Amino acid sequence: MSNNKQVPEGKDPELWKIARKRAGFKTHAIVYVIVNIFLWAMWYFNEKNYAEDGIDLRNGHIMTTIGWGVGLAFHYMSAY
Repeated sequence: MSNNKQVPEGKDPELWKIARKRAGFKTHAIVYVIVNIFLWAMWYFNEKNYAEDGIDLRNGHIMTTIGWGVGLAFHYMSAY
């Protein structure tokens, strides 16, 4: 996030920076959940992608969830 935004008058700049990081993380987490629900629903309702053993790692939704989840975890650690 850009640090060029002005801090409102009467607000502590450090606390304002922390609050913006946490708000950014919350937005990131909401987008992660919405997109992954959509990807998993597409996979679930598309029967031709089912593997005989139940999991097919060729489907991108699994790797997207894991990879993006790792990035989200790092974002959490930097925000909190």
